[in-house]
Amino acid sequence: MLHITKNTNAHIHYITDSSNVYSCGWGGYFQLGTENSDDRFEPDIVDSIAELEIDVKLICASQWMSCVVDADGDMYCVGLKAWTGKPWKLQNASQIWAPRPEKIDFPGKVISVSAGVRHMTVLVADSTADTPTSEVSTAVYRFGDVWPPQRIATNVQLAASTKWGSVFWCKA
Repeated sequence: MLHITKNTNAHIHYITDSSNVYSCGWGGYFQLGTENSDDRFEPDIVDSIAELEIDVKLICASQWMSCVVDADGDMYCVGLKAWTGKPWKLQNASQIWAPRPEKIDFPGKVISVSAGVRHMTVLVADSTADTPTSEVSTAVYRFGDVWPPQRIATNVQLAASTKWGSVFWCKA
């Protein structure tokens, strides 16, 4: 196993050395990536991610959604797209659920992602920033409870999610 992630609502994802993603636990919001809301009591490969034929490097699970990041810095999410009347619009805003992985576009490569209860905090190598070409500019985006993803900070070294908020450390 390369990476294991679990969330507070009892679902777990694993990435193997061969970049396969496995999941188990509570699946009530399609967050296991299995294209249904069934619970899984034993880890099993997530076919919908395997079908993308991507080299998965990171995975993150919030209460109602799960995201994977590939070696190219692209991010794909599954799970609940709306709650309490606030849209979490991915590519298809007409549906509440994302039972299959849907790509979320950022202006650069995703470096890391962390989860709160209802949101994701994403650190991105920001290609829109005005910086010398020898420097990599970074930005933090938050989504899940807001859409589209909102840039909330730049020149960030480290970003993380708490249960209800985002935390980040900026360069001096």
